Amino acid sequence: VDLCEGLQHNKSIKEFGLDDNKIKNDDMRNLAPFITNNPSLHTLNIDGCLGSCGVELLSEALMGRSQSIENISLDSNCIEGRHREEFDGFVDALIHNKELRRLSLMFNQIGKAGCTSVARLLKSPDSQLKSLILRHNCINDECAVILAESLSSNSSLNNVDLDRNDSVSGKGLFAFLKVVSGTPKGVINL
Repeated sequence: VDLCEGLQHNKSIKEFGLDDNKIKNDDMRNLAPFITNNPSLHTLNIDGCLGSCGVELLSEALMGRSQSIENISLDSNCIEGRHREEFDGFVDALIHNKELRRLSLMFNQIGKAGCTSVARLLKSPDSQLKSLILRHNCINDECAVILAESLSSNSSLNNVDLDRNDSVSGKGLFAFLKVVSGTPKGVINL
């Protein structure tokens, strides 16, 4: 709590990481002003710390920023599809952050509901996302098709990492192959 309270008024930290420390709702409420009001912050790594309420508070903090964050990692937070409303709010906040370049959501079990939400980000004409890491996320062929179809009009994304989503077979791979064949700069790790 003391760390989160102490950061509330900081305006100079550029990169912030908090890994494997359970953030309680009060901690996230105290950390939110730092995320919202620090104009220097460009990289945010909160890995293995958030529950669904924390995701909601983080979304509000990101939505309140007047400057965009370039790199966000929320690995290992179990942001599962059953928290669809919170995850949709998070994606809305990401769409609001127009300078977002790298997003990592490894080990979050996002499944179909999460892929549908992420597809909205990828379809956004304002998206500048270049790298999307979705390793270990219960993504299957249906999810892969949703993601691949969302890339048809996306010209900025050049790395999609779907490694360790073992339910993606030829059907899902083919959907990405169709997209990649139309954009020579595309890289997909499966």
